[in-house]
Amino acid sequence: MSVNAFHGHAHNRICQLTNHPLYRTVLGLEDLETCERVFSASNSVARVIRFASHFHWQQFLDLHFKQWNEDRYADISKFLFNNYKQAIKLITEFTPQLTIYKNSNGITDTDIQRWPEDELRYLKDLQTEPETDAVPAAYVEALITLKKVQADYDSLAGFQFAGTKENACSIVAKRTGVRRRVLMAMTAVEDLEALLQVEERWSENCKEYLAALDYINRREFIRAVCELEGLVIQRLFELSKANLAGTGYKMRQHISKALVRRSAAIKASLDRYNKLAVKQKPKRPTLDYSEVASWCLIGEFELLKDSRYGVLQQPWSLPVNREIMTKYFKTVCAHTELVRLNVEVARLQDWVDREDVHLKEVADSLTVTDPLLACAVKQVYLRQRRVNNVHRARLRTIYKLPGYSGVIPSISVNMSPSDVDNAAVAHELDATDSILVDEDDTLNDEGNRLDEVMERILILA
Repeated sequence: MSVNAFHGHAHNRICQLTNHPLYRTVLGLEDLETCERVFSASNSVARVIRFASHFHWQQFLDLHFKQWNEDRYADISKFLFNNYKQAIKLITEFTPQLTIYKNSNGITDTDIQRWPEDELRYLKDLQTEPETDAVPAAYVEALITLKKVQADYDSLAGFQFAGTKENACSIVAKRTGVRRRVLMAMTAVEDLEALLQVEERWSENCKEYLAALDYINRREFIRAVCELEGLVIQRLFELSKANLAGTGYKMRQHISKALVRRSAAIKASLDRYNKLAVKQKPKRPTLDYSEVASWCLIGEFELLKDSRYGVLQQPWSLPVNREIMTKYFKTVCAHTELVRLNVEVARLQDWVDREDVHLKEVADSLTVTDPLLACAVKQVYLRQRRVNNVHRARLRTIYKLPGYSGVIPSISVNMSPSDVDNAAVAHELDATDSILVDEDDTLNDEGNRLDEVMERILILA
């Protein structure tokens, strides 16, 4: 499963690392926003058919999608050109930067590929209690339980039978119940000893016992720290996306709404942390929500300095490494995109050539047997030929791109130089700015990009 690029950045970080197209490199530069674009385009019909009859409602929708289909066909070659140009630009721009950074820091492609996996593992570990802590704690709790029930059994074992028969039966029943609990506690202790491979049962003075006992006493606080840590880490990583210079206005709005929802969870987790922090020995510092909401770097989160996972020492947590990781995966996606584009360019070239030949042959064959139908087919042929000639001109522009690695076919015999203005087509393509996969529009209002997010978040403070 994959999440479309626009909405993916508003999902939590675990979802992004698992399903975002940036890390699913087999998708190339595909942003998976086709349905979103279809729905957005069809919104223009709503105001026309709002009060229309059922017939006209269907008629307008049918006309809209017929025109949509024709427009999309006319733009296929432009789409391929923009994607090819974008992929080449990403590779040309990022590859030297990646090479210099890898050589200067002694890292490899394997290291960068492992960073998202390490980050995902870290975030998932925060959701569950580590087995290395949970099992010793369970063992100590089992020892405490065994000691307690053993004391209860010993107190009953030395009791002398006296009094009535009813009292004797009651004592026997209690002793039997306590004995059963002793056996269950002993079984639990032995199972945990086998799991921990304990050769000699821990005493109350051994260091392992004391360490586990201390962890039990601090467990609730540690869980609160881990919960708060995980929420803040995800928020910081998503906020870094909202703060990117290349992120469009609409995407920042979308991300900010998700951050506001997550900030409510952070506030609740922060309240639990502060209540437990003052009960620790020594007391831990309390945190203010407005302070947490204003942090933009992992290094500003003091709680992480005591994290048992050592997140500040992880290479994927450094802002410069995260930027390099994004550039690396975009470069990999760009290479994948070029492979697919070479296939699609060849398919489009073959289609436009075959379609023109086929329509012309059909029109010629019907000239004698059915002149009216032949005239209609010829009209379709002439219209498609004009569109296909534009495709051919754009395809020739693609073949001339520096870095084009596909097959360059011979010039089509179906097109004469006067069929289309090649200079106009080239100018049209050069004037088209390629859109990066993580941009949703061209309105980059840099002055307000972070203020909008922070204003929404601080409302909850």
